[in-house]
Amino acid sequence: MKARLRKIGNSQGIILPKEVIEMCNLEKEVEITVSENKIIIQAPQSKRSTWEAAFKKAKEKDEGVLDDADLIQNNWDNEEWEW
Repeated sequence: MKARLRKIGNSQGIILPKEVIEMCNLEKEVEITVSENKIIIQAPQSKRSTWEAAFKKAKEKDEGVLDDADLIQNNWDNEEWEW
């Protein structure tokens, strides 16, 4: 697919066809990346979108457990805590 650059103020831009916008799930904001003379336009990634894969990887390496209750050296829970 080809598109023409159009003058927009002091910049230039392109018009994306409606079908392309829908196929890529683009809304009001996009992420733009430039890599090896290529412009990549994509829907913004959630900051937490990679968490699930990271948790699975940590679980496989047995890094996902944070049980440091035995390492805490204080009696606050036993002596100071009141309901």
